[in-house]
Amino acid sequence: MVADHRDLPVGDRSERRNFVTRVGIFGGTFDPPHYGHLRSAEEVRELLRLDRILFVVASVPPHKDRVVSEFDTRHELTSLAIEDHPYFVATDVERLRPGKSYTVETLLLLRDQYSTTHSKIFFLLGSDSFYEITTWKSYQRIPELASLVILNRPGFEGEAYESFLKATFPGYEGASGGEVFLHPEKEPVFFLDTTLLEISSTDIRKRVLEGRSIRYLVPEAVRKTIQQKGLYRS
Repeated sequence: MVADHRDLPVGDRSERRNFVTRVGIFGGTFDPPHYGHLRSAEEVRELLRLDRILFVVASVPPHKDRVVSEFDTRHELTSLAIEDHPYFVATDVERLRPGKSYTVETLLLLRDQYSTTHSKIFFLLGSDSFYEITTWKSYQRIPELASLVILNRPGFEGEAYESFLKATFPGYEGASGGEVFLHPEKEPVFFLDTTLLEISSTDIRKRVLEGRSIRYLVPEAVRKTIQQKGLYRS
């Protein structure tokens, strides 16, 4: 939906003058992280001129119906996947909290770490996750804590996005050609097109289990670590 980042309201002169840090939050199980994750994050960073993106590795994801790999393993793989990127950071913030990893609690914690006076927070999520947001804990508070950045997926129409957004969070109105929605009391919501790489962590784990190659689906450091440690073999 967005073709040119110059059309987006990405910060005025006062913001730049006051050195506001623009922080992206990209959460997930990252079991394992792959190039689909990395490419989407890179394009959002560029489109919204983010100063950094935090890869938040989920500790106990509340919506997963399977057992995920150990947190330390997933955090290590994520750190390896982004080690050569100057603006990507893997954080273990969710390991520090007991119980399930709820987005609203993570955003509250990160908001305390990044003073809202000097920072703006952008929360990245796929359109499939966006349509499930009403099942999340205290989901009504999320647009108060961060700008939502919805990554478009095939099969999801712009009109459906708009209808769902307005029904779920009343008060939003479209701006910038319908790619950005503004609210008088909440943070902006962005709908962005990014390069879709048909890669999934589920498929990668399946390939490893079957002894098939995952080269060029994940960064080489991730591939080697999976191989050396015998991950996803059972």
